[in-house]
Amino acid sequence: MDTELRSDATGFCAQCMNQVSARVVQRDSDVFIIKSCPTHGDSEAKIERDAELYKLMSFDPGKEVSKEIASVIISVTHRCNIHCRFCYLPDEAPPDPSREYLLNACKDINLPVLLGGREPTMRDDLPQLISDLKQNGKIVGLITNGIQLANEDYVRSLEEAGLDMVILSLDSLKDSYYESYEGHRHLNRKLAALENLSKTKMEISISSTITPDVNDDELGDLWQKCLEYRESITAFRVRTSAEVGRSTEINNYFLSDIMDKLAEGMGTTRAELLSGYDRELCYHSALVYRGDAYLTANSSQVSLDYVDGAPIWWQKENNGITPPVGDLMISLFISSWPDRDTINLQEPCTVGHYVDEETILPFFEACVRNGHDIDL
Repeated sequence: MDTELRSDATGFCAQCMNQVSARVVQRDSDVFIIKSCPTHGDSEAKIERDAELYKLMSFDPGKEVSKEIASVIISVTHRCNIHCRFCYLPDEAPPDPSREYLLNACKDINLPVLLGGREPTMRDDLPQLISDLKQNGKIVGLITNGIQLANEDYVRSLEEAGLDMVILSLDSLKDSYYESYEGHRHLNRKLAALENLSKTKMEISISSTITPDVNDDELGDLWQKCLEYRESITAFRVRTSAEVGRSTEINNYFLSDIMDKLAEGMGTTRAELLSGYDRELCYHSALVYRGDAYLTANSSQVSLDYVDGAPIWWQKENNGITPPVGDLMISLFISSWPDRDTINLQEPCTVGHYVDEETILPFFEACVRNGHDIDL
């Protein structure tokens, strides 16, 4: 028997991709979204296996105010130097937008700008683009596979241009994974990129896409790599694979699954990840968990001390809470990416994706729509 959890959800019909009304129900311990399309009828998809976690984390549009978009991704190229099976962009090859177009697109964006697409470092003018954006007063980040960043001189050129932050893709510490899923054995270049970045003042985030029975057993090793570079890495971003863009993987990993796997790899529990969680202070979404991992260090090792499920940087302004001076901390971002079957458009997403001068879509929605009725 179904118990209704949300009556005001919205989603996409997987056949016509029209936006349709939906509701969210609990069935035993599982959670489903049931969508109603006037043309194609009802359809449903499982969106979480742990109803209690869903009820704790899910956004309630009838009672809560959604957090606004806090950063914007803009696609600067569809070219790439690898062939990643999990790319969120479909197989298309439009020409690179001009630097003038990109600068004009970012002109009125008063948020951090994340340069994305397939692989931004394929642009020869990337340092100049970054420099121009910095001259326009922007905070600039780069989303990259890191292959080009194995060149220390190139990394130095990005830092000199003013680049503020780098989100580095690191899904595995095994070359066999990259050969199978990205077409090349290039782990050494990714690790060289991380080493080069650690010598700069730029903020570094490690981003790992996790697939069940493929690399989910590496989360502990990836976490240890974050600890190894703890003085440079500010965030560990872990996401599930999803059937968007080029990817044909079925997303059968829910937020509860990926939280459990990461907690196991960190030597803790999901309950510890949720320690301190408070709906009045915390980010709430059935798709994303955010927390802060505090570390303890001695002369021989660094280890996890505790996790705060109420990130200080996310809490309300002027609440009098500041991070303890000198604490080692790595922010955690855990996300279960939706696809056309599972997305609930009412769940907030604080990352936007630039579409055109009139449209910035929530990133998850942009990923699902892409290849259907918009081009990124």
